[in-house]
Amino acid sequence: MSEIIKLAENCYVDMEKYIVIRGNNREELEPLELKLLDKLIKNSGQYLTNDQLINTCWGDSESASDDNLYEAIKTLRKKLDDKKRTIITTKRNVGYSINLPEQNFLANDNIGDVNTEFEADFKRNSEELIKKWESFQDHTIDKDLLASCTVKGKDFESLYAYFKEAVKEEDKNCVVQATGGSGKTFSLVYTCKQIMREMKDVIPVFIQMRKVDPAQSNPISSYLYNNYVNRIEYDTPSELVKQFIHNVGVFLKESKKHLLIVLDGCNECPKEALSDMDEIASLPNTIIVASSRLLDANMDDYYTIKLHSLDNKSTKKYLDKFSILSENNLYPENLRLPIFVYMYAQICKDNQDSQERLSSLINQATLINDWITSDLNKYLKSHREKNNNTQFVIEYLLPILAMNIFFMVGHEEHTSLSVDTNLYLSAIKEVIKIFEDEDFSTSILLKKNIDVSNYSTKQCIKLISDVAVSRFGFMQRDDSEENVFSWAHECYRDWFIAKGLYVTRLYSKRLSDEYVRKLITDTFRYPRVFTDYKDYPAYYVALYYAELLGRDALISINDPLYHSLIRNIVFFADDLGDSDNVVEYSNYLTIRDENPDIETSPIDKARALSGTAYSLLDIYNLEEREDGEQIVSNAFHMLEAARENTESVLGFTLDITDSNDQILDTPDKINKYIDKHIKKIEDDFKKSPLYDTDKFGEVLALYARIFGNYGGYYLFIYHKTGDENSLLCAYKTHLMGLVIKHYISKNHIPGGAMPGRTLDHAAATSYGALGTDMFRLKKYDQALALYKYSIEQFKVPDYVNMGTKIHIMRTQIANLYNNPSSDIISEIVDMGNNIAEFLKKQKLIGSLDRLATVVADLVVFCKECTISDDLETKIKGLIEHIDQVYTDLSIYDDFSNDMMSFWKAEGINKWNKYFD
Repeated sequence: MSEIIKLAENCYVDMEKYIVIRGNNREELEPLELKLLDKLIKNSGQYLTNDQLINTCWGDSESASDDNLYEAIKTLRKKLDDKKRTIITTKRNVGYSINLPEQNFLANDNIGDVNTEFEADFKRNSEELIKKWESFQDHTIDKDLLASCTVKGKDFESLYAYFKEAVKEEDKNCVVQATGGSGKTFSLVYTCKQIMREMKDVIPVFIQMRKVDPAQSNPISSYLYNNYVNRIEYDTPSELVKQFIHNVGVFLKESKKHLLIVLDGCNECPKEALSDMDEIASLPNTIIVASSRLLDANMDDYYTIKLHSLDNKSTKKYLDKFSILSENNLYPENLRLPIFVYMYAQICKDNQDSQERLSSLINQATLINDWITSDLNKYLKSHREKNNNTQFVIEYLLPILAMNIFFMVGHEEHTSLSVDTNLYLSAIKEVIKIFEDEDFSTSILLKKNIDVSNYSTKQCIKLISDVAVSRFGFMQRDDSEENVFSWAHECYRDWFIAKGLYVTRLYSKRLSDEYVRKLITDTFRYPRVFTDYKDYPAYYVALYYAELLGRDALISINDPLYHSLIRNIVFFADDLGDSDNVVEYSNYLTIRDENPDIETSPIDKARALSGTAYSLLDIYNLEEREDGEQIVSNAFHMLEAARENTESVLGFTLDITDSNDQILDTPDKINKYIDKHIKKIEDDFKKSPLYDTDKFGEVLALYARIFGNYGGYYLFIYHKTGDENSLLCAYKTHLMGLVIKHYISKNHIPGGAMPGRTLDHAAATSYGALGTDMFRLKKYDQALALYKYSIEQFKVPDYVNMGTKIHIMRTQIANLYNNPSSDIISEIVDMGNNIAEFLKKQKLIGSLDRLATVVADLVVFCKECTISDDLETKIKGLIEHIDQVYTDLSIYDDFSNDMMSFWKAEGINKWNKYFD
């Protein structure tokens, strides 16, 4: 669109067309007049002297004079119809000035051609930017690989299918969330392309956020200005950017067109790059679509679009196009994400003679490795003269470079795909140091006949540019002034980092130990890698490295770091709900711990085994899995081994049989028992070889957690079988864990708190667990007393208390059958509303499912008993509130949605089995 500026009421100037617009009149400007007007506009509100204006318009030419300036001003005023000199004002002995009014757009009857041109420019530039993005990809978008999605409880076959409706409904601002490799970007690009073809009233704008300059005062606005006005000015004056955005808004309002702005990869850019997102979102008829792995804090008001993994039917349909039979024994996680399905199909096409081996691909790292190797081999066959350099870059240089870049930045920068110049040069220097390392260079010379010690910094940079950028596109040149390259995809980035770790292990154990220690003790240190940073790339780097090493290495390398690596993968996978990797790597841990040739300290074993047992018992729908019984059995044996290892270090075994004398069902009884029992065990504790050492508190706290995890095991068995002896065992182990925690707290033993959890938190958890035992025993009053005690007596995070309050609600509902009370029902509803709002703000989805389960119990009660109309209205309000929270977060699956339908229809409580 031309740059149109308002000079006065009903007077505009089109700076690019050299035209003054006054109503229906058009006056052409001479170049000299436009130059003079441009100078005055850029200095709006300031008086410019004759000399300043003459210098701008005539410079040193012979025509430079006050008289010629006066004539030019006079002619210009005539074309502006500025008879009263209100547009160009004069101050004697000072100069001339223009004071621009508040900008708006031309009226509809005057700007048809301008609107048309503006729209054409926008659409053309949008199309060109998408084509530019596609030109960097190594394959086109196949719509058969596009994931389906759920938005506000409704399923759509693709993002485009949703946005066709969203634009009509004028839905505002959403964020597309899914894991790496799920096809977020491909789905969004496909959406933009289809909109261009089929929806004439919608202009899609696709922005890669890593290409937005966060240093600009209005980053997104500046990107739009630079790319849609066809100017590349990194120091663009802010007033021009603001004027452009203003004009965009007026255009949208006047033309009734819609703008769909896609901000792709919001997790891959600094937060500063999103600083003017709200301003863009406020434009008329505009929908912002952000994509991110995480819901950012400044997207709280955005509703979430849940992008699904591919189902078996979609995967099979895609593979059938290439006559590829999908094997039942394929590791299922790999053929749920579009990028890996595509890779698998290409590998199969290129290796039809090795179908049997292809069916044994069992992890993502292997898929990426075979994909890259296949691509490399195809290139090498047709370019034999360049074999050495190309293979060297892919197999050695790029992986080691990626590894060094990864370790040079902090957690918050791991999500970025961009590599700035300073970081790149520093990482190259580290690569050269590794190449010059005598162990590494000698080993690779002996094994591969490659002399890496002679490579210089300039050679490495040239090779990366020729191979990784120009030839294979793993990295792409970046448009930013600061950034030199961007990774083409996060899966390439993470895999090459892991490959760098693997390469150093192949050629230098000393270097490998150094980098693996950085990974495990710093970068991938659990729990902070998840709780503090949500560092998903670190997880995938660790996982890919483990997959490249392979099972045999993981269970046999005699280094405690690899024990920690497996343990952390299990714990992080549990946090992600990745049950397949929880099971697989917990099996590796068991086999490793049983290997007599591996030295792992008993406490490290116990800590990993206890936590892994908890993760196994936490697997979703464990009872329904075919391997469920085996997983539960493995968890129990892990707890037994954890206890045995811990007691071997402590030097004693705690006897819990005397807690079988009676059920202690009140806080007072429990506390009296604790005081009595602590006196009995203090003598045992003092005999421990760890007593009075820094390790004593740490090991005791682990011992308490092991007892607590035993309780979880026995509750699971009780829930499955109804065996009351299992419930009694759960009670006894919970009680013993609480005794140990009290001992630690009472004696102020250092190291007794788990990282990220206070002693109060630990104690509150134990009292809550005992409350659950009482609930299972149908001692509802006692359960309530213990739950309330855990809230009132201990200072813990709000999310812990909210979980306990959900238990309180459940217990109160169960007790209603014995003691119906309108006041209690009203209290339950009020508590449920407060909890729902808290869970929405904190995005505690698991607790939201538990709350839905409890409210479903309330619905069942209300179906069976008579309640007042007022209470029914309150309960319906709570149900609507919970349904709305699910809608706002777009968290829907087979069981946690549409509670109102459950309220209206009689039937079984489908939520019940999901609570525990």
